[in-house]
Amino acid sequence: MEAVMDDPSVHPKVKELLSLPQPPQRTEPWYEMRKQMLTASDLAAAIGENPYERPYNLLLKKCGLGPVFTGNACTEYGAALEDTVVEKFCKQYGWRHFDAGLLRHPTIDFLGGSPDGLLSSHDGSRFAILEIKCPLIKDIKDEVPSYYFPQIQLCMQICQAERCFFVQYRPESLWQKEEFSVLDVPRDDAWFEKILPVAEDFWKQVLYHRANGGVELIAKMESQRINSACRFVIYVLIGCFLWQLDGFMCMAYIATLLLFVLFGESKARSTTRQRVEKAYAVAEGRDGRECRMPTDDNPFGNFMVTDFDDPDRPPACDPEDVQEEIDSKFYKNLYRNVDDLYEKESSARQFYTNPVTAVCNDQVEFARSLYQDMGSRRRHGMAY
Repeated sequence: MEAVMDDPSVHPKVKELLSLPQPPQRTEPWYEMRKQMLTASDLAAAIGENPYERPYNLLLKKCGLGPVFTGNACTEYGAALEDTVVEKFCKQYGWRHFDAGLLRHPTIDFLGGSPDGLLSSHDGSRFAILEIKCPLIKDIKDEVPSYYFPQIQLCMQICQAERCFFVQYRPESLWQKEEFSVLDVPRDDAWFEKILPVAEDFWKQVLYHRANGGVELIAKMESQRINSACRFVIYVLIGCFLWQLDGFMCMAYIATLLLFVLFGESKARSTTRQRVEKAYAVAEGRDGRECRMPTDDNPFGNFMVTDFDDPDRPPACDPEDVQEEIDSKFYKNLYRNVDDLYEKESSARQFYTNPVTAVCNDQVEFARSLYQDMGSRRRHGMAY
């Protein structure tokens, strides 16, 4: 690294980018850093330009609800050929290549990208970046596929490069000749400004669903499964009428469709009821007023975030009156269910000490009681 920084023939932008913190590609820190941003390879899916992945599926992955992509045969094939492509490109086009890790956008924190290389001319007067694709099956054409265009453009924005060489390569084999395609792609600032609001909106959804535990996404996943089954039955029905099949069979398919719909609605109502029962139960206390009973998800009757919308909620019952129920609810799910990946069964079980059962809405008064007139309280909100 020091040799590169001291080399006057290396373009200043290459030195600047190499000096930034950047985990090497395909390492554990690289994967961890990718979780905290929308990366160039995911941008096409986020803005709806990837025919192989919908924005919803990417949203699930970003929220930890979908399979994490760590590579496949195609990516391993490309990684194995990358050094060969770099050497071939630099030799034919006269560039020096420098490896780059995951770089963050200089002004937009949630955007990042990992170009396949930073390029400097041998005299240090020109700068560009490199993007390599080695398709295992797809044909190589002298154009940039639409789903790779966002990746290339975002990497250029991150590196502040005016151009990117998009290289496609397939080695010679028994049944085909070697293919080597190089396209000089200019940066398109107008395009980037157009799609940036879409990317920002997508990332806001990621943050929202992460903060809310992905509950809405999980519910949508369940409904989508039912919708898929219903669509299948509808397609079968259409086939029945088109091919004039037996009327009894068609009626059987219709009955099946209705069963799917009724089952889905029944399950949704049941799930909602179960969630309410596990989180909220009210009884009459010793003073004749309503009080909150221990539940499976909230054995100590703790104040929950959702209670801000109900400041007049009943207080928790006196522990002496409900000690058996507290013990029963607490020990019921004391040991974590290994199948409960998102800890839906443990939403309030972190409170093992004295419960907080009051609605904490007067934070200024609370701060005053703690700090008196020390001047270290914060107005309009939480004390610290």
